[in-house]
Amino acid sequence: MATEHTSLALSGLTCQIPNISNEILSLIKFKEGEPLYKEFVERFLKFVPIDYNIANRIELFNGFTSKSFEFFKHRVLSKRKIEIRNNIIEDNPSISILLINDDKPFIVDSLLCLLNKVGLQPKFILHPVISCIRENGGGLIEISDENVSAHVESLI
Repeated sequence: MATEHTSLALSGLTCQIPNISNEILSLIKFKEGEPLYKEFVERFLKFVPIDYNIANRIELFNGFTSKSFEFFKHRVLSKRKIEIRNNIIEDNPSISILLINDDKPFIVDSLLCLLNKVGLQPKFILHPVISCIRENGGGLIEISDENVSAHVESLI
């Protein structure tokens, strides 16, 4: 399968970054009966840093994606949602933090400062910004790029 490249020419950099999103999408296991899962996966994995070596960690990122989708499916409108759990990642004890909030500047920087202050160093940070429409109770109805009534949320 040929790998597309994303150019950073507009930024003045001349490097080429492989775009492996199609390869990732072909390997991710889509959930039966979850019509929004594919759209979520496309946005969730859109900006995975290349140094995360996702091509060799498909099962790990499939797990991240699945857990994040389950977490993202319900959120009371305009309320922050957070989950912190102990687990094992690549045979190492770790802490996973999932956070959904209205998209605002410096969310990732603030989280990194907090982690640094308590002596924790992140191994992976995935931060998609997802436009979505939710029902009044917070259930996910639609994931959209273009709907003006969509609410923009940060998932970390």
